[in-house]
Amino acid sequence: MVVIDEGQNFMNREMKSFFAVALLTVFAFLMVNNLALATPVAEWGLAGVFFVLGAFFAVWSSLPEGEESASELAVAHEETHKAQEWVVSKGTDGKVKISESDALPFDALAEAEANA
Repeated sequence: MVVIDEGQNFMNREMKSFFAVALLTVFAFLMVNNLALATPVAEWGLAGVFFVLGAFFAVWSSLPEGEESASELAVAHEETHKAQEWVVSKGTDGKVKISESDALPFDALAEAEANA
């Protein structure tokens, strides 16, 4: 017996789309067969059932997913860090000095290069 958690989806979007396409393809073949054999409309019930099921899966796959996964939530709400810039210079006493500063935004760098 398979136990499904409340937060777990029964089918992912790809499987829903696959079933929709497969069922609608079977419907198309049955309809071509019914039309070619000139079967009465009253006997088209099986094709109708496949169409309804295929349409159900097509609509179900197009609906937005109910919950985000834990990994998507972690990425979506993760704090972004500001870029750091290291400046290496030689001091007046001849020693190398390394200092940390905030990096310039990309627009300021592009503007500085354009004006140089």
